Amino acid sequence: MKRLLIILFVLSTRLIYGQKISIGLLQNNVIYLGIETEFDFAVENHNCTEYILQSDNGSIKNIKENIFSIYPKHLGVATIYFINMKGDTIFRKEFRVKKIPDPEILIGKFKEPFGTLIPTIEAFIDLDLNIKITIASFKLDLIRDSSIIKSYFINGYRFDKEYDEIKLIKHENDKLIFKEIKLIYPDKTEKVIETTKMIKLKT
Repeated sequence: MKRLLIILFVLSTRLIYGQKISIGLLQNNVIYLGIETEFDFAVENHNCTEYILQSDNGSIKNIKENIFSIYPKHLGVATIYFINMKGDTIFRKEFRVKKIPDPEILIGKFKEPFGTLIPTIEAFIDLDLNIKITIASFKLDLIRDSSIIKSYFINGYRFDKEYDEIKLIKHENDKLIFKEIKLIYPDKTEKVIETTKMIKLKT
């Protein structure tokens, strides 16, 4: 799975046992199930290697220097514990673990006239996350006056061949319906979303 780098928005600073501890946190303290999330951790006048980071939900990995990542395994709450070499927990921080919401489905890149469409389908999530969601397959129907004229099952995210055929048989006000879209998430989970997209064709 591609490692995810999330932009850190908030800096939380606490004074613990006379030490200033800074932790880069996500906006709203939310992380997502099945997504590896990076964060930074620093202790004033101390090396981060003097501390052990553990979580009660998933695993924590040291990426480099003061950069760590957490990979939650179940929904709910993930608590990160910061433990010194004496075994004392000097600080803890809770994150809410949520499901990744269904993405927005984007159909092609349009310029007038319609014939300049680049025939692609993409999934996009606007969560300030660099998450790559792959389109595994989808169904495409050509609709005319509420009837299905042609139906396709397409593997992948491009429908060049199908669109070339559609351009030869389309009528004014025909519609394309994109449905049963199967997605592959970064943790390899597959999901068919209920989202249906429609575009109207021009002659």
